[in-house]
Amino acid sequence: DQASGNNCNNIFNEMKLTALFNKIKYKDPTVMPAWVVLRMATIEGARAIGLGDQVGSLEVGKRADLILVNLGELNLLPVLETPIRNIVPNLVYAASGREVTLVMVDGKVLVRDGNILTADEEAVREEAQAQATEIARCVAADPVHQGMALLEPMARVFLTATRAHECLMLLREAGSLPLSIADEARRAGLEAAVAEAGVSAEAIGALRRETFAFLASLRGSLPSAVAAGSGGRGRTP
Repeated sequence: DQASGNNCNNIFNEMKLTALFNKIKYKDPTVMPAWVVLRMATIEGARAIGLGDQVGSLEVGKRADLILVNLGELNLLPVLETPIRNIVPNLVYAASGREVTLVMVDGKVLVRDGNILTADEEAVREEAQAQATEIARCVAADPVHQGMALLEPMARVFLTATRAHECLMLLREAGSLPLSIADEARRAGLEAAVAEAGVSAEAIGALRRETFAFLASLRGSLPSAVAAGSGGRGRTP
């Protein structure tokens, strides 16, 4: 698994999912209110791992662990004090983490104005990517992993998303749909890419159907001229 797969290293995202999933599960919008989730992410989380007397809240004697959030970001507006206070719901439901301007751990500032002060961020990114690429190469070359059932679906989903994105870029550049979505998909080299990736022939048909369905779903959000196509010929096969 990986952090950017089914998960992410973002406590704001986890707070939102915690609140929403519980509301869905119990079919009750009052379950798991924002303030409860915020406490879970801070003081209650600290208590759960036995550190409640050290971190999790701003109190005399505890470590100075804190963040500063720019409440003036568009996704966190408006900020209201009366008749309700919406700061906590805004943080739980609307924040992404990019609004954090300062991070302090045990009194030491690690991030200021969104910039990491304790490491070369670009170098770390490049090293992480290089290591991940090397691991992936080793896995692909290892005969033990050749028959893993997980690899084919992952390749299929990746190609679907990649080719759908390329098709969408073609549509945007063209400004219209002189050909059907199927033609645009073929123009993007969908089938060739599938073959090069070694995906089984049986998966190609399913992959094409998924790609066309994905593109068709995008048409509703495209400008009317693009969605309609030239002379109304844009259609989903």
